[in-house]
Amino acid sequence: MRIHPVARVVPLAVALIALFSACGDPPRRRSRDEDDDWAKDARDGSTGQGLNVRVDVQVYEVDDRDAESWSFFWGASVPVGSARLSFNGLRVATGGASFFARLSTWQKSSSVKRKTESFLVTADGHAASLEVSERVAEPVTIVFLDNGQVIDTYRWSNAGAYLEVTPQRNGDGTVTVKVHPAVAHREGAGRTSFKELDTEVTVKEGDAIVIGGNQTSQDTIGSTLFSRWESSRRYRLVFVLRARSW
Repeated sequence: MRIHPVARVVPLAVALIALFSACGDPPRRRSRDEDDDWAKDARDGSTGQGLNVRVDVQVYEVDDRDAESWSFFWGASVPVGSARLSFNGLRVATGGASFFARLSTWQKSSSVKRKTESFLVTADGHAASLEVSERVAEPVTIVFLDNGQVIDTYRWSNAGAYLEVTPQRNGDGTVTVKVHPAVAHREGAGRTSFKELDTEVTVKEGDAIVIGGNQTSQDTIGSTLFSRWESSRRYRLVFVLRARSW
């Protein structure tokens, strides 16, 4: 696992789904009928363009105090029985029925909120990305002129989450997914924090990959992926991914 706190701005978009393609002139815009035909072919797996992996994405926001009190394993994880992942020597194996039962219970009590639910479709070995963010104006300086005029200076910053996935089918019912989540959040007036990480997980098609939180009492990447402060309460983001043939 690599965690890079860097001063880098994530490109802005709201609920953006981008399919990466080769460089060159942009393709001709399809008509609505052509779009419908293309979507049907994609579902049937017969587009001829190799768009044959779908990754369903859910992003949840969890109260930090609830996350720390949760005894289940967190981190980049998968259901028991699937391939497992090691974080700094710690074996993690969750994301199964117990995990989602607790998640569902907390959603009903409003301790957990689902921020977004979407999906990406891309070719084997090709990257696709999802971004949910907003622009925030931060006051920088206030200038008082001799004539009594007041001039405010603002700086725009980004806040939100960005996720890039690169799935690869292995031909045996499993899929290997390279995962790159990044989170930008405001830490105070004029200050924005940006953090990202990279990992790779091999799972059975359709199994859940859970990114975020703690592993019992030991923090793995939970402190990296937190989204915002509100009334002295911190909220963490949890990404749930499922990749399958499309």
